Amino acid sequence: MRTLTVIIGIALAASSASCTAQTEPAAPAPSLPPRSTAAAQVHDRWVSCAGEPSVTYDDRTADDAITLPLLDAAFQPVAAVVCDRGADPSAAVEKQAQDVTALVAALRGPDQPLPTPDGDTVYGCTMAKIHVPWLALLDAGGRWVRPGLPRDYCGSVNGEVIEQIRALT
Repeated sequence: MRTLTVIIGIALAASSASCTAQTEPAAPAPSLPPRSTAAAQVHDRWVSCAGEPSVTYDDRTADDAITLPLLDAAFQPVAAVVCDRGADPSAAVEKQAQDVTALVAALRGPDQPLPTPDGDTVYGCTMAKIHVPWLALLDAGGRWVRPGLPRDYCGSVNGEVIEQIRALT
């Protein structure tokens, strides 16, 4: 009986070792393009959405915005311009807003840390693309910047920023 117990113990240990050797490594954390560390480019004068060649109306807008430099304290916005597609996808819409205090506060927020490769579990992240309109901020002199949009813990544009852009009137 004692021999049988030893044999079962050895078999279990060998089985456990072989399972451990076959375990897949943890999935890596999401890989995102790096955010630019340069200062946001300040342009001389805003013309229009139609006249600005960098304006896009597709999913690249969000992809670009999460790599642009975050808004720093050196640029003092007094207005925002949102370039978006209208109900008719072939028609572009330009909106301007003067009350940008809440939007600027959200834009000055940091990127959220991404999950680490050592097993952080993130709930609620999806592969779905969030529609993000093209955004520019204007200062009192009419100069403008296209700010980077802070990332959430999933690597997408922070939801608070999206809410503030949608709330512009």
